[in-house]
Amino acid sequence: MTRRRSPRPSSERPGNDLRGTIKRLARKDLRTTAAFAFGVGVLLHAGVAFAVLGGGPSGGEGQVQAPAAPVATATPTRLADRRNCEEMRGTAYRSQGEQEWFRANCITPAPP
Repeated sequence: MTRRRSPRPSSERPGNDLRGTIKRLARKDLRTTAAFAFGVGVLLHAGVAFAVLGGGPSGGEGQVQAPAAPVATATPTRLADRRNCEEMRGTAYRSQGEQEWFRANCITPAPP
């Protein structure tokens, strides 16, 4: 007994048809997903470029900006006045009071 060939092509056989359909759907789904991801990426990049180049809220004209917080400035710590003639000799006075003390206590008046 000889086998008769099926009138359907091999791609239409039930086993091959299901596999082919799954492969086509998988390819189509992957392509759709890739296209969607690409579109989302383009939109995100366009949004960032728009914001950075001045069209968005961070750099656009007419935007009300919050006042900047005051910057703390370093104030020099005032050193205490010295009361040692040798320590003070040849250096800058730290205050007017230190200078007066030095003149009163460390400078001997010239003899008359």
